[in-house]
Amino acid sequence: MTGSMVITGLETGADDDGFWNIENGGRVSIRLFSRALAAWLVLQGRDVSVAEARAAFNTTGFVIGQAASYRRSLDVRGDKLCFVLDRQKAIEAIDASMLASVVQVISFAQNDTVRLGQLSVLMMVPREMIEAAIGEHPYMSIDGDEIIHDGE
Repeated sequence: MTGSMVITGLETGADDDGFWNIENGGRVSIRLFSRALAAWLVLQGRDVSVAEARAAFNTTGFVIGQAASYRRSLDVRGDKLCFVLDRQKAIEAIDASMLASVVQVISFAQNDTVRLGQLSVLMMVPREMIEAAIGEHPYMSIDGDEIIHDGE
């Protein structure tokens, strides 16, 4: 499920519009990436190793650290990525838009075919929740069992 690494840095400058900065090197917004990382971590139900987060997002430890430094709910402590706010409240706040952010970033980052079943396991949510989130996203669709990116 993993191709070559595509997220090796995050957009943090004046061009950071909260999405993909496709016109200037393809970097993903630090806001979008850190939001997806935080939601994914909450869904895991535990703190994870930085290596596990790196693998899920097909990125570097630097990017994970950069996102954790940006998002107040995240912290890197040694080799662990930690969620430092109330996890239960965070779980209750996850909606289709937030799930769509996680799906978008992880599936794009894999740089390979991503199947709904694989993503369901990686995100620890039912396939139907992923399908509903994709259905509300303007730049993603489903073709059979594959997630298709139609733009940003």
